[in-house]
Amino acid sequence: MQIGVGKGIAEGLTKNGLSREDLWITSKLWNDHHDPSKVEAAIDKTLSNLKLDYLNLYLMHWPASTHKGYEIQFLHTWKAMIKLVQSGKARRIGISNFSPDQLDTLLNHTTHLPYAHQMELHPYLPQDDWIQYHTMRGIQVTAYSPLYVML
Repeated sequence: MQIGVGKGIAEGLTKNGLSREDLWITSKLWNDHHDPSKVEAAIDKTLSNLKLDYLNLYLMHWPASTHKGYEIQFLHTWKAMIKLVQSGKARRIGISNFSPDQLDTLLNHTTHLPYAHQMELHPYLPQDDWIQYHTMRGIQVTAYSPLYVML
């Protein structure tokens, strides 16, 4: 799917006379790539598929790994993601689906704050206090399922 998206990005930029800087592109590190030794390879594949040199935002999709055989702590994954910012492959890094305890753990063990936290957020789940918590710490909030599934 990313390859098709990459083709569409390239065509859209060319067709509309836009530069890469005119687009904000976010992608996610999937749960099966939380091993710190796999983080850079994962973004490299994403960048290759999307035909891009960098992502504006790269999110850790979940705080839990699906890597078989052992538990990978998200703090180790986060440290590997910081290196992506240092290398220029990701301009910003963030998280998705973290609980308050998980976010507190991360904040207590890093000096590199997440730029954004993507969470379920919609009219039936407004999460006002959780948003305020992020605002007070300078962390942007982005929503998935912002319109919910209206039946």
